[in-house]
Amino acid sequence: MALISHTKIKIFMFLVIVFIIFQFLKFLPWLQLTKKSVPDYNSGSSLVAPVSVTVFYEALCPDSKNFIIKHLLPTVNRASRLLNVTLVPYGKAQTEINNDGNFLFSCQHGPIECAANKIHACSISKITNQVLQIKYVSCMISDNIIPELIGEKCAKELLIDWKPISDCSQSDLGNVLLSNYGKLTHSLHPKIDFIPTVLINNVS
Repeated sequence: MALISHTKIKIFMFLVIVFIIFQFLKFLPWLQLTKKSVPDYNSGSSLVAPVSVTVFYEALCPDSKNFIIKHLLPTVNRASRLLNVTLVPYGKAQTEINNDGNFLFSCQHGPIECAANKIHACSISKITNQVLQIKYVSCMISDNIIPELIGEKCAKELLIDWKPISDCSQSDLGNVLLSNYGKLTHSLHPKIDFIPTVLINNVS
């Protein structure tokens, strides 16, 4: 229960920071906004440095799904220029390398999650547009039970080339990307105790 509350606090703080930025831009006197003048947070130059948001998550984690779909995606849709989002699909997984040099992944929610995490990792590598990247991950995480099927379906819906993502997920590149996300996850101090973990400007 304490862990859930701790994560809710992180999510709440993330939303508070974004709200403060909204209000800051909205009420700057030199913008001379009227009721008919609505600020567009996704166009023009930003008056403040983007907030760095790093999300450590798992593809089959219900809390990760809830955060990405209900909080992260709507916020990015509204103010992508104010955010610099880094997605880290790994969570509480573990990585081993056997005697043949092959990667072996074990994930909290089983092999399907490992496969989904790998597709997420490859999509993050292949989709460079932040908004499109998060839309794709949000689409996938809504139903990751058959990762390859939903991955291709979401790619088609968003007009993304599925083949590079698919090829990556079935190659050594996908293994390396997921392993690197594991190293990044395990490098956190203190260690992750709940998923998703959200860092705001590299502070949890």
